[in-house]
Amino acid sequence: MRSILEASSSYRRLGSRRVYVRKGAEKSLAGLSKLIFDCDGVLASDVESYRENVRRVVDYYFLKLLGLEGRRRRLVTHPDIQRFKDTGLFNNDWNLSYALITYYLALLIRVLQMKNLLDEFADKFWGASFSGLEAFTETLGSVGSWVRQRGIGIETLVKMRNQSGFSLKSMLDLSLLTGSTSPERILQHIVPVSSRGDIESIKRMVPYGDVAEDLLKRLFEESYLGGRLFRKLYGLNPFFRFRRGLIETESFIPKRSTLNSLKSRFGKFAVYSERPRNQGLYLLDREGVRSYFDDEALVFFEDMLGLLGLSSPVGEDVPVGKPNPEPFILLARKFVGSADATYVGDTVSDAMLVENARLKGLANILFIGLLGPLGGSKELLETYINCDAEAIIESVNDIPYLMKRLED
Repeated sequence: MRSILEASSSYRRLGSRRVYVRKGAEKSLAGLSKLIFDCDGVLASDVESYRENVRRVVDYYFLKLLGLEGRRRRLVTHPDIQRFKDTGLFNNDWNLSYALITYYLALLIRVLQMKNLLDEFADKFWGASFSGLEAFTETLGSVGSWVRQRGIGIETLVKMRNQSGFSLKSMLDLSLLTGSTSPERILQHIVPVSSRGDIESIKRMVPYGDVAEDLLKRLFEESYLGGRLFRKLYGLNPFFRFRRGLIETESFIPKRSTLNSLKSRFGKFAVYSERPRNQGLYLLDREGVRSYFDDEALVFFEDMLGLLGLSSPVGEDVPVGKPNPEPFILLARKFVGSADATYVGDTVSDAMLVENARLKGLANILFIGLLGPLGGSKELLETYINCDAEAIIESVNDIPYLMKRLED
């Protein structure tokens, strides 16, 4: 990663740290008045929480709910997740989990077709409907039992995934081509052409979005929060009964010295994140850092909906979050006004968010891109450069160093 930046004529390195500034952006950075932070990967380390939870949810669906035979962690890897993130389309981890589950269900349908079992399967199961968690999970168990009896398991799906025409890469290429995360658009190359409505049937097997009981979000949230915290935040008794939530593995990234230094210079901070609001506030309260943030400038997923005038997302392909700039522009105008501010993010969608906001006329917002301790992917770094990030740094804890070096 260093060689790409250091070979670039557009950026210069400040001192010994991995802190890079776009040439010509020094004055704008030095004149910043406000900071707006993303949450996951910026304030909270999410590799072993949100990203690991995506893997956990996909495994649970196929190994526990369907009951297929196989080993954990075979269907999704962390590099797989990074590839999805690098498209800029899958910043929301509910959408990402849904995309992965429907992808593997599409592979299952393809396997059944190749084994001349699809007609029998469709006749038996395509009429199933979602009628509550308990009844529906029993239906999924029946589906999995039927599939398992025909010798199809996790390794069957992995083998199919490794065929070029059905690979994750082919799915991502089609997502980029269509600019969509919708199964109707990105699974057509996998699911056999038929009159049965296979893709709609796949969607019914993993209810998500504008449905009365959302299996996907319920599973994701219970897994991420654990039973005790899920009950506290949602007021519901857990159904899946995960003992330990992955939220407890999260560490808070900014040091207290960083927060004190930045607050003395910029005042209270804003947050713009697709994390659910109750979880974002839980993190800030748990760490005892809520006082560093402006309560009127904490925008989480539900707040994005409110800024767009929506009460709930109407489906899995609604452009509510990043890189849709509309809610972000409203936050910036309220929190920043005409002063210069920067958004601090760590993903392709973060960089695209600021770029889209600039195209909509928000000229006073800069972007600082984080590489993370592993240096980020080539695609991430190239996006930062192509989107003219004013600065590229390793961690949020490098911002005080960045500001000091700009003054030297």
